[in-house]
Amino acid sequence: MRDCVEDNTLFHFHENPNPACPVGRNIHNILDDKLVRVQNAMERELASITMADMKQDLERCLKQEEN
Repeated sequence: MRDCVEDNTLFHFHENPNPACPVGRNIHNILDDKLVRVQNAMERELASITMADMKQDLERCLKQEEN
């Protein structure tokens, strides 16, 4: 799955934060590890979804359309 995102990262922000700004100079230290954790959690969750799950959801939607 990781080959679908650039450089194995889903989140990309503040390429050149302002070093004179207290937020800018610390933003990567504050957020980078958290964003990696969020990406890993999302990838695990997506990996748990099967084609059978998707088929079942589609069948349920189609059945609801019939009613």
